[in-house]
Amino acid sequence: MKIGKYWKSILATTGAVVVAGEAVVSDGVITGNEWVNLVIALATAVGVYLVPNTEGGEAARTRGYQGQHGDRF
Repeated sequence: MKIGKYWKSILATTGAVVVAGEAVVSDGVITGNEWVNLVIALATAVGVYLVPNTEGGEAARTRGYQGQHGDRF
């Protein structure tokens, strides 16, 4: 199994778990604001999982942008 293509999702899910853990450990009760934070963290993890990685690294991220002289940044 190639884990490289899943790192993005693993880290996002870890972040959601940290948010959930912080909400529970801080006072033992999950407040309304903590629920909002948890939902945002979970939605981020799902969004990260659903968006595929692109090939080509930095060039793929900046494909559509060219500077004044055609330089790629």
